[in-house]
Amino acid sequence: KANYPKEYMAASLNGEIGNIDRIMVLTEECRRMGLEVLPPDVNQSGVNFSVEGENGVRMGMAAIRNVGVGAVEAIVKARDEDGPFETLFDFCERIDLHATNRRAVESLIQASTLDGLQGHRAQLMAGLERALEVAQSAQADKARGQISLFETEAMASQTMVNNQVLPEVAEWSEREFLSREKAVLGFYLSGHPLEKYQTDLTAIGIRSVQELTGFPDGGDVQLGGLLIEVKGHTDRNGRPMAFGTLEDLHGTIELVVFPDAYEKVKEHYVTDAMVVLRGRYKSRGGRPSVQVEEVMPLQQAREQLADTVNLLLPAEWIRMERLEAIRDLCTRYRGNCHLC
Repeated sequence: KANYPKEYMAASLNGEIGNIDRIMVLTEECRRMGLEVLPPDVNQSGVNFSVEGENGVRMGMAAIRNVGVGAVEAIVKARDEDGPFETLFDFCERIDLHATNRRAVESLIQASTLDGLQGHRAQLMAGLERALEVAQSAQADKARGQISLFETEAMASQTMVNNQVLPEVAEWSEREFLSREKAVLGFYLSGHPLEKYQTDLTAIGIRSVQELTGFPDGGDVQLGGLLIEVKGHTDRNGRPMAFGTLEDLHGTIELVVFPDAYEKVKEHYVTDAMVVLRGRYKSRGGRPSVQVEEVMPLQQAREQLADTVNLLLPAEWIRMERLEAIRDLCTRYRGNCHLC
């Protein structure tokens, strides 16, 4: 690990493919070590995680959900034989469609693997059906030897590719972009919905899931994150309650909300909500969880839990009239926080 850090981490990641929680921990460890975790790339990646450059660890395509080793091997074979892929149509026509089905290609697109080709992800998804139709037809013609007397096979193939244009569609929103990526990778790689709130979460004393290791059973805890799963349930008396999973930038933890608490928090305890929650830490059977007692939206938590507001002003901006204007504004709109 000390002498060959990127090789060590690539091997460690390969040993945990399929274990999403461990992959998240190891990718975070890579970043702490100064290693860059590179996204899967159809023109760079192989089956497994691999080292790249001075400080890079490239994600392997077999780590993507719905993409099997056979599909990746077929992609790499086509790339080795005829060079890098340039467009979605070029990609679909050159790969073995018996080994790589539509679902696999959809996962590759959503996982960022085809980002180096022409078009953005929404365009690639919208154009995939047409690209597969063209590719299947071209591959069938080649198998039957139906190439024009006036064209070589290469010319016919290039003409087919050049005549295809991706549809003009809007790019996905940041939320959809990241959620689709996470759906096929199991974790966020390009970014995380919570990243822009991390400074605020730290400032108001929110713990990370990672910090709960060794935390006392029954201790009060306050966490902030994304509710990635919510499951409704009923207790033995037929009263509604819920289970769930909270994810932050460092991991996940299971949640349980008993009926009395659920009645109070159900409005905010919904899938994909970004929240701050309070509760009691439980570690029965070595399986950590939080018994939730309070839930509030992240934005609301900033207002309710902050006790100090710090103003950072550039030196060249400071003038007496501006400082007086800030003082007057704060006087008119008093709150519960100290102003520093």
